[in-house]
Amino acid sequence: MADKTVKNESNVTEKLIEVGADIAGNTSSAAVSFLLAGPMGALVGAISGPAITHTLKHVASEIKSRFLGKGLNKESVITQII
Repeated sequence: MADKTVKNESNVTEKLIEVGADIAGNTSSAAVSFLLAGPMGALVGAISGPAITHTLKHVASEIKSRFLGKGLNKESVITQII
């Protein structure tokens, strides 16, 4: 039962990372397009969106594995921070 709960929490965390990175990547792509108006801005914005999204997913997954890796749970991380 506990393993199922941990696996479910892991899936929720992975989905949160994925959705958050997608939103941040698309938003930053739109910002780049807006700042570099014109065809060049649209091109740079279109290219930067997936790159930023991929980078954010990788960084968030790395942070998750370091703080919530095997053998750690939320309570132990909070105790370590305090």
